[in-house]
Amino acid sequence: MTTGDSSDLVAMVVQALVQAASNTVGAAGAALGSEAVARVREGLRRAPHWAQAAGQVDATPGDPQAQQALARAVGELLGWNPGLAANLRARLSVVTTEPPPPQDAPVTVIGGGNRTSGQTAMGTNNTVAGGNIRTTHRHGSVAGLIGVLVAVAALVALGIHLNSGSSQDLGMPGGGLAAAPLTNTDQVRSVLPDLHAVPAGWRESRAPTAEPPSDCKGSGISAAEADLCSQSVASGTVTYRTADEDVRVQFRIVAGPSPLWADKAYDLIQASFTKGPSADPVAVPAVGDRSSAHRDGRTTGVLVKVGSTVLMVTYAPTSTDPRAAERVTPLARMFATRSQQAQTGRTPDASVQ
Repeated sequence: MTTGDSSDLVAMVVQALVQAASNTVGAAGAALGSEAVARVREGLRRAPHWAQAAGQVDATPGDPQAQQALARAVGELLGWNPGLAANLRARLSVVTTEPPPPQDAPVTVIGGGNRTSGQTAMGTNNTVAGGNIRTTHRHGSVAGLIGVLVAVAALVALGIHLNSGSSQDLGMPGGGLAAAPLTNTDQVRSVLPDLHAVPAGWRESRAPTAEPPSDCKGSGISAAEADLCSQSVASGTVTYRTADEDVRVQFRIVAGPSPLWADKAYDLIQASFTKGPSADPVAVPAVGDRSSAHRDGRTTGVLVKVGSTVLMVTYAPTSTDPRAAERVTPLARMFATRSQQAQTGRTPDASVQ
């Protein structure tokens, strides 16, 4: 297909949605991938008549009239959200110009990393817990956000770019909810997963907390970095132990005033991972608006941008786990969904249970 043709793109998306509704596997669904299909379905819930069209196809996927109504809804959605449309085209372009990867395989990955020390340090033989952090090298680009992100240089992150975030800024027709930045510590804290959101049997090893920015100045911190830090709304963290006590998992969020702020913060953090040889890139599916990943020693982690927030998930087993990337992916998706729910005015309730 010609991915630049909007009618062809709509047709491909509708085919993928019909295949998902009928639990069948086809070329459209395989080309877009389940993450992209889920993003479109989520977008269709933003306006009542879009949601109705999607519901009709879910109920009767083979009905031509239902498919036509869905095509109109998808066309409107992509017109209102050109960022989503552009990234769907980009995803299809990758499929049509390269050998087909496995479903949900990443398009790009990043690597590199910083070592840190302190209770929350992420690196070889490090642990994941709360506490103060100091970087052991490269004090510039990351240090400016340390007061907010706490363990930012310790984080490792997740796979490919799916949605550039335009939907976070667009009001949707028909009464749909538009995303808005979080404005206080209570909203930020609500995004952190509670015991109902994580797998059964997990226990809290560090209670959820959310705080406004602290000291944003210091040696080696540029004016731009200090400005990003001072503009942040709040940051939060919660840490869990798995049922068998073999893995510690930490969720962190930092919220800012806009998606543009979050892009800048994400870029700053991501850049820190490209300096130095301590981390290896990890190939995992996309999460949120932007995501990237690497592994440092036994620790695998996730850096994700969703709207006006930057999220971090670290997965630190006591021994090497070859399936760590597979295990951390649903946790990152759940966390990203909770952030999006909060930014659209809903009480976060996404879970992996």
